[in-house]
Amino acid sequence: MLTGEAREATVRIEGGYVRFEGEFGPADSKLYIVDKSKSPQSSCSMQAEDTVTSFELGPSCRFTRTMPNVLTLDTCRYRLNGGAWSEETDVWQAQRAVREALGMRQIYGNGIEQRYRWVHEPHPGDGTPAEFKFSFRVSEPPAGKTFLVLESAADYELHLNGEPVPNRPDGWFLDRAFSRIPLRGLKEGGNELILSCRYLSRMEVEDIYLIGDFSVAADRSLTAEPEEPRFGDWCLQGYPHYCGDLIYHFDTMAPAAPGTRTWLQLGDYSAVTAEVRVNGRTAGHVPWRAASTVELTTFLKEGTIRLEIEVMGDPRNMLGPFHHTSGEPSITSWASFRKEGRDYSPDYKLHPYGLFGGIRICQTRRKEPED
Repeated sequence: MLTGEAREATVRIEGGYVRFEGEFGPADSKLYIVDKSKSPQSSCSMQAEDTVTSFELGPSCRFTRTMPNVLTLDTCRYRLNGGAWSEETDVWQAQRAVREALGMRQIYGNGIEQRYRWVHEPHPGDGTPAEFKFSFRVSEPPAGKTFLVLESAADYELHLNGEPVPNRPDGWFLDRAFSRIPLRGLKEGGNELILSCRYLSRMEVEDIYLIGDFSVAADRSLTAEPEEPRFGDWCLQGYPHYCGDLIYHFDTMAPAAPGTRTWLQLGDYSAVTAEVRVNGRTAGHVPWRAASTVELTTFLKEGTIRLEIEVMGDPRNMLGPFHHTSGEPSITSWASFRKEGRDYSPDYKLHPYGLFGGIRICQTRRKEPED
């Protein structure tokens, strides 16, 4: 269905029925055509081929990000009216506690009418001074710019390590409601970012995000990026919350001998989809695992071949949910982000992304017909 290529299916005739088997990967598609005018033995439209040469690429290579890296900050301390700071807690729990303290309705799963009907009504707790403190560590300050990504940024005053941060958004990230605010003054070691506001009934404090040219170490501190990632889950290589694509770059030689065809066989991987490019031209897409063989023959030239494999991610690891004890949720709702007790795990449950297995370049030649 992806390339229009036709292959013969192995069939059996049993009791007047035509039987055949096939494997379907996630999101895989196949079209089967039964031609009653031909016997199964005469319907082949593709000749068998022999492998002439093959070699593997990897397991490390140069890479390019298509978006800034991300560190999600989903825990904080809070206080009202300049009182004592709370213990560190999930942001949604801080939001719940503040609303309880101010006698405000909860704005999720509250069993009453939709909040847009009442959140803008005056409330006695409106205007109460509230602060939310986010802590994070920096092992090696990023070389480039770092930004805070904050929803409803106009509601807050910002301080980083005791110094005011000009709340002047420089564009947005991922969503137009997510303002991008430059952060200056990151220091090696512990850092504290405080969001101050006059809390209103309409407000919902959300997770915040740091974005920039950095890597996230195993202890969740900011550090320098790796020069060459290895094949495997990019969440374990400094990109646990990254929501863009990674482009893997290879320079190789694969001369096209007369009468041969050249193929790329993609090993195990995890992605929304993937694209293969040769010398800047798209050679094929890999939208599902069964389509992981891409022909390169018509794209090859003499000399070095610049091969790019773009593995496309999504915002799941940036936005969550993160702390469920069960496996990957089959559905996502407000409850998926608010786990407690036995259902809560302090670990970050992430979805793996990246190239996992080897990449094989193969050349094939059609088999000569037998006498």
